[in-house]
Amino acid sequence: MIDIQSTRTELVEKLERLRERAIEIENALRAPKSADSEERALELDDTQTEAAIGLITDAEMRDIRLAIDRIDSGIYSTCSTCGKAIAEERLTAIPWTNKCAKCAELGSTA
Repeated sequence: MIDIQSTRTELVEKLERLRERAIEIENALRAPKSADSEERALELDDTQTEAAIGLITDAEMRDIRLAIDRIDSGIYSTCSTCGKAIAEERLTAIPWTNKCAKCAELGSTA
């Protein structure tokens, strides 16, 4: 049986690590750029990569916040689409999921 409070603690810790990473990305994106054209091209490539990672980080943080809210509301293991139980194996593998495997497979994301 899944330990909901332990899962909540893990999610809160993961959220904090992601917040720290988001701050690092934001700082990197705001850093002054080089005047050298070759170096600027490399920095532009790095900036685009960091921005993409930032978007992924933001989405993961949103999903984790929602999972924490679902735990606090007592609906953590209920699929938000069909209302059926989410398998413990799925919650263990993807603790921030809000959909059962069937609904996720039908086109929704974890």
